[in-house]
Amino acid sequence: AGSYAEPYAIGAALTAPVVHGAPVGTESWQAAVQAAPHVLSAKTEVTIQIPDELVSKVIGKSGAVIKELQQRTGIFSRIDTNAPPGTKPLLLSGPLIGVQAAHVWVMAIIADGAPAAAPSKGKGKGKGWGY
Repeated sequence: AGSYAEPYAIGAALTAPVVHGAPVGTESWQAAVQAAPHVLSAKTEVTIQIPDELVSKVIGKSGAVIKELQQRTGIFSRIDTNAPPGTKPLLLSGPLIGVQAAHVWVMAIIADGAPAAAPSKGKGKGKGWGY
């Protein structure tokens, strides 16, 4: 299924930090929580202001991006689409390690304004990245 480019493959040093031997933000993040549960599983909330023009990229088609973000990181998210024009607040809530991974993922979308879908093969003679 198309999703915003694998968030933990964008830049290994930035998006896949290692905590107690377990990469953060992958299925093995749960191992990191077990290694230091008092810190990494602490309930955390972060609000990110999403520019109006990027809200649809963060949410994704039919909510695909935000659903995948929640599934992979184990967090709850809520975006206030009724907020005044300019930016929309996105609440990320859950274990610290999951909120951290979700924050990096969302900030990557905001930073490059990339489409919410993973690169796909184009129709041309390119290398399969659509250009």
